[in-house]
Amino acid sequence: IDLTEKRNKIASIASGFLFFTGWWFAIDASSSDYVNTRDVFHICGVFSALSMIMVNSINNDQLRGEGLTDGVCSGGIAPKIWFFFGFLMGFGSLLGSCYILFGEYVMMSDENKGFKPTSVYP
Repeated sequence: IDLTEKRNKIASIASGFLFFTGWWFAIDASSSDYVNTRDVFHICGVFSALSMIMVNSINNDQLRGEGLTDGVCSGGIAPKIWFFFGFLMGFGSLLGSCYILFGEYVMMSDENKGFKPTSVYP
């Protein structure tokens, strides 16, 4: 089976499924264990979703400077800046998520040792 022609379609379906699954787990964690899940923890998910939308809104022609007309930032500068800030936002949300994971759940104090996050791991 030659999947080279359907590579983009398969990749977009897989990424959409992973995006849906991530939000499903976040909503499940918030609704089933609301006491131990702070609302501030969802900010990283929101910013990573915005980052994904920012990065995926730019196509290859815009990055190369071929798909633009004359405007304020001619020559493909504006899409490159938008693309860069999308990656910055995604990387920042990844670092924030790692900080929350290790700071709040992995390095727990002695009084919380009995708590195990049950929303994702049964």
